[in-house]
Amino acid sequence: MNDKKEVKEATATQQELIDHVIAGYRKPADLIGEHGLLKRLTKSIFEAALKVEMAEHLGHNKHAPIGNTVGNVRNGHSTKTVTGEFGEVETGWPRAIAVPRDRSGSFEPQLIPKHQRRFPGIATFTVETRTQSA
Repeated sequence: MNDKKEVKEATATQQELIDHVIAGYRKPADLIGEHGLLKRLTKSIFEAALKVEMAEHLGHNKHAPIGNTVGNVRNGHSTKTVTGEFGEVETGWPRAIAVPRDRSGSFEPQLIPKHQRRFPGIATFTVETRTQSA
């Protein structure tokens, strides 16, 4: 029973977030146009996920104190243009996706692997992830 309550609360929170995000929607171009919400959200979500991946890789969050100061640490970011069903997240900072780097060069992003520029889409990604975990 507790799980159902948590799902309902999560769904309500998601709906509130969606309502807030699309508050300025007036026409389809606002969502799917060249500078539409979908591209901006895609970029933001990718960058947030990559930051989480880097934190997992290094074992600590950005600006968190670490005991081993000679170990691997963050080393800025590089930019990447990604294309997919949503179109192209444009080149040139700040529109391109910022991919974090580490000093040893051992960080291998899972969401958008090194040397990959094409993101096939959420449906394809979900199927591939489920297949790999099975």
